[in-house]
Amino acid sequence: MTTNISDIRSAVKKVAWGFFLIYININMGTLDILPDWAGYALMVSALGVIAMEEESAKLIKPFGTILVVWNLIEWILKIFGLQIYLNYVSIIPSAINLYFTFQLFTNLAAIADKYSCPQAKRLLVLRTINVIFTVSNTFLLYLGIITEGGEIYTVFMMGILVVALIIMLAILITLFSFASSLGEIEEQMLQAAPQAPQDMPAPDFPLYQPAQTDTPSQKPADETDIPPQE
Repeated sequence: MTTNISDIRSAVKKVAWGFFLIYININMGTLDILPDWAGYALMVSALGVIAMEEESAKLIKPFGTILVVWNLIEWILKIFGLQIYLNYVSIIPSAINLYFTFQLFTNLAAIADKYSCPQAKRLLVLRTINVIFTVSNTFLLYLGIITEGGEIYTVFMMGILVVALIIMLAILITLFSFASSLGEIEEQMLQAAPQAPQDMPAPDFPLYQPAQTDTPSQKPADETDIPPQE
């Protein structure tokens, strides 16, 4: 099933802005004015259009909804100075997020390839890098391989910050450029579409009309005109 390319472009923009909200945190006290749950909500709202091109995108909508609810609860609790700490249970949202983003990038790469956009291979590469980065951080931090305090932890966190920043910029640039490429394709399709014929303008000179000859009208013979019969 296919859909309008302008709708696909709009969906890709939603995904891009969703990642922007997730990556960028601006706090006013305990309030994050760019909450993660809003970013996931944008992505979930784009899945309907993406699923028209890639049916497997339907599979991740429930997981995206879970991420919206989870991050919304965390956001509300953080306003009141509370936080969710469930030890290793907190790995579950990370695992859901990993699957969600992996499948989303897979679907977007397939759409990019379908429309011959140059971002197709880049999306697959970023998908793989994101998986490796997320899994390695999860194991190193949650399993206690890297513990808080000390120079090793400081260097490790600095390295994570730099790598995360590079990945974040690469993802945002790729997604927004993908939306731009779809816009260019849409313009090319509109220019290539046959134009509807416009009404011909009226000529400045009078059109030739054949002269009409008056023909005598034939009237039925009046009774008075009939000669008397002998």
